[in-house]
Amino acid sequence: MTRPSCITAVKRTLLAALTVASAASFAADEPLPTSVADLRYGVTLYEYYQANYFAALSELMVAEARGGIQGHKDNPELIAGSIGLAFGMEERAGAAFTKLLDQARPQVVRDTAWFYLGKLQYHQGDWLGAEQSFSQISPEVDKRLKRELASMRVQVLLRNNDFKGAKELVDGLENLGNWAELIHYNMGVSFGREGDAVAAQRYLANVTGTELNANPVEQKLQRALRDRAYTASGYVHIQQGEYDDAVAQFQRVRLTGPYSDRALLGLGWAEISRKNYDKALAPWQTLSEGSLQQSPVLESLLAIPYAYEQLNADVAALSAYESAELIFMRELEKIASLREKLAEQFLLESIRSAASNQNQSWFALDEKVALQPELAYLTEIFARNDFQTKVQSVRDLLFLQATLKQWNEKQRVYADLLVLRGQVREQKLANMEATGLLTQEAELREQAADLSAWVTAVEKDRDYLALITDEDLLDNLDIVDTALENLEDMSASGEDMSEELRQLKFFRGIISWQAQNNFSENLWAQKRHLAELNAQLEKLTQTQKSLQKAIDEAPEILPYQQRMSALDQRLAAETMAIDQQLAAEEKALRAQVLKALDEQQIRVKNYLARARLSVARLYDERLKQ
Repeated sequence: MTRPSCITAVKRTLLAALTVASAASFAADEPLPTSVADLRYGVTLYEYYQANYFAALSELMVAEARGGIQGHKDNPELIAGSIGLAFGMEERAGAAFTKLLDQARPQVVRDTAWFYLGKLQYHQGDWLGAEQSFSQISPEVDKRLKRELASMRVQVLLRNNDFKGAKELVDGLENLGNWAELIHYNMGVSFGREGDAVAAQRYLANVTGTELNANPVEQKLQRALRDRAYTASGYVHIQQGEYDDAVAQFQRVRLTGPYSDRALLGLGWAEISRKNYDKALAPWQTLSEGSLQQSPVLESLLAIPYAYEQLNADVAALSAYESAELIFMRELEKIASLREKLAEQFLLESIRSAASNQNQSWFALDEKVALQPELAYLTEIFARNDFQTKVQSVRDLLFLQATLKQWNEKQRVYADLLVLRGQVREQKLANMEATGLLTQEAELREQAADLSAWVTAVEKDRDYLALITDEDLLDNLDIVDTALENLEDMSASGEDMSEELRQLKFFRGIISWQAQNNFSENLWAQKRHLAELNAQLEKLTQTQKSLQKAIDEAPEILPYQQRMSALDQRLAAETMAIDQQLAAEEKALRAQVLKALDEQQIRVKNYLARARLSVARLYDERLKQ
């Protein structure tokens, strides 16, 4: 199973693992939780189901660094291992599952851990280790895992050439659901390779004879597996010389399916074996339009002229051989061109351009990228099973490299913000000291106390005139008081001013009467102003306290800057490590690509040599005629 198919399998079984873990983490008499007890656990699940695996794993790691997730028992560890398995972090996944094997854990948790640990060993090709891990699982393993467990157990036995044990295990299995088809397919192919045609056909018939699933996704997988089963059955029939049955099986394979190449090739050879040379041409001609990365396509280019020769159509055969020769030569030119580009940064740039976000599939190429011939050719190479793990590793490293670059940029922004924060703090403190806000309270409170005492005295003495606010009335009072002083001086000198004095006192009495009428209103207004003043003073006091507290308790910038400096050093170290690992992975991938190109070049050269020999042979035969 390839790494992408591993990820798909983990996606399908993680929900089951979550359910199993939830049931396992709580006692039988303990109700299952209906909500998320820890926010980070909820965020992890949200990110996972949004296909943001990096973010999900990051949430788990942050939570682990801050004391772990609370309230979900063993679930977070199972999730961490499952995501690590899906992400190709095999060491982390293995450590997470191994941690859950201690006897203090519930049996169902240990079963789940053994299941995923065995699954990890299974994907690593450690068949013996996988078999040992699976043997530790109790018979009461949760039914959500039992079917996939059975499939892997059967495959392990087949890998170890224990066909008898595999047969006994499969015959004893019941209610395998959708996994039954995959198990029977693996059994059929394995027995076919061993030459047991009867057993092979029986198992393959179990794959093709089931009803189609109503679920569109499951149905698509089911149809793909049927195509492979029909193809395998056809080749088993060819081995047994049953060419009519082989043709019938090959014809059931969909032309639009991903496994049509081998079926078309086999159909042609089955027709050739039945001496139906003209009928062999149609599937081979269809096949010849496919990618030359596929060996059946290369073979079809020489099979077509062979069929023409059997039909005694030597001219058509010669033309087909010469056409194949040109195709092979162009293929060699493509290989040479791609080999030259690999000496540059083409490999990394190709993967980077095809992975615009952390979770995008390599195969989701945009139109502009897909139209580049070299990249299209490289994509076909990467689609092969033996390349997908390495390509995904490089792609993940590129994503981590870009992520660390973003974090470095954020670090610089945070550092600038800290400097700016310190500057603003110092500036505010300087401004407060310059305005004297912190020293004005006592002076203002003294003035407020004097004003309060004056209002109290005015109210006590009923000093009506003290609260006159009308400007004209104040002016008239001032004029009257001045005139009275002058008349009293004149009376003191012997003049008779009694009438004038009487009139002025009468006028002053009118003013006093007016002041008395307005006294209550003016006194209330003064008290209101005094209350507002006291409220403002209280607000000023609170503001001063807040400002002083902010100054006293404001965190020092230096510890933050020291922490940022430590993070900068850590990011630099991580960046260097990723750059080094990326260089190593890119070098290994380039070597793997070059090896694949060498192998393809050898194949194409062999086919080219055969084509040229056939051309020379046909020309020689024509010269002899």
